[in-house]
Amino acid sequence: MKDATKQRSERVSNCLKGVVHPTRLRVLRALENGEMSVNSLVDTLDDVSQSTLSQHLSIMQSRGILVRRKEGTQVFYDVSDQKIFQFLALVEELFCKEEK
Repeated sequence: MKDATKQRSERVSNCLKGVVHPTRLRVLRALENGEMSVNSLVDTLDDVSQSTLSQHLSIMQSRGILVRRKEGTQVFYDVSDQKIFQFLALVEELFCKEEK
């Protein structure tokens, strides 16, 4: 039982690491309306260099959060499951209430 709980906790933690960075959260917000090219994401996140963005995209893809599609020389990213947006909304609702 302890081993199963430990493995599950590590698996969940590994998944969450894929989204718990401000740049990664901004990428997900940018992708709420659908797939975007890397160039469009760089333009949208204008304070993030393409190399930094590529590192974050790679991390998110490796954890199954994003899917990648190549068309010619352009690379496009999209979320692998729209449920990620429900998850983010729930986190905001539960833990990110503004103080009055």
